[in-house]
Amino acid sequence: SLTKQESWLNDSAVNPISTTTYTARGLIETQTDPLGHTTSYVYDNTSTYAIKVTNALDQPTFFDYDIGTGNLNWEEKNNIRKNYYYDTFSRPVKEVMPYDSLYYPTKSYNYTFDGTAPESIKVSMREHSNVTSDVYYFYDGNAQLIQLKSPADGDSQVVKNIYYDSMG
Repeated sequence: SLTKQESWLNDSAVNPISTTTYTARGLIETQTDPLGHTTSYVYDNTSTYAIKVTNALDQPTFFDYDIGTGNLNWEEKNNIRKNYYYDTFSRPVKEVMPYDSLYYPTKSYNYTFDGTAPESIKVSMREHSNVTSDVYYFYDGNAQLIQLKSPADGDSQVVKNIYYDSMG
């Protein structure tokens, strides 16, 4: 496991160094960047999932996972909890933050997979009240992203086409 990374700077006598420490089970325990900012990790009883990550400002983020599926149930930082919901295929379908609900989620995902390319995913993000901003992702038969449509001014959209060579 990588414990120290030193980057070379051409115009400096001192090279920046990042360090990583690990638990006895090989999980990341701390990461320190070249400025000395340390992020620490605490894991669940099974040593599978990070349940607490504390940044250099001593601000913790807490996580809870479904042990059976590995899905993230919720994350909480600054006493603000975001809940996650999934379909039977463990795909995210909703993210709910305070003041939103399952019926009016903060973010929702709608999958359109019919077996014929292109397949699409619509991600709706709540802006206010019952108004959402929708982003569309289109995938080819190899499950590669080929197009992204996001909202622009008025009823316009910004369209980004993605092309791949023969190597994918």
